[in-house]
Parts: sequence; C-alpha cells; structure tokens
Amino acid sequence: MEPNPLLPSIPVLIAIVVGVVVLVSVIVIVIGARRAKRRGSVPPSRESHNPGSGHHDEG
Repeated sequence: MEPNPLLPSIPVLIAIVVGVVVLVSVIVIVIGARRAKRRGSVPPSRESHNPGSGHHDEG
C-alpha cells in the first residue's frame, strides 16, 4: 500500500463512485417507499392539478 499523491487509481475511483451511486439510489427508494406508505400507498405526484384526472375545485 504505497501512498499515491496522484488520483487513487481508476479502479478504486470507479468502485467508490459505484458504491456512492448505489447508496444514494437505495436511500431515495427507501424514502420514496416510506412517503408513499405514509400517504396511503399513493405516489407523491406534484401534478395534482392535471386536467381530466381528479376533481379540480378551482374556478
């Protein structure tokens, strides 16, 4: 294990990046599932005023 002042070899960088991406995706999925479960298994969609779907009480 010799200290590398330069970038820590490409394979190590790739492994770190892949690990971070996987962790972030898992966290996002877990948070989304928890939010959906709390809302009553309803996907958190911000487009609630979609014309044609749902009842709009505006106007």
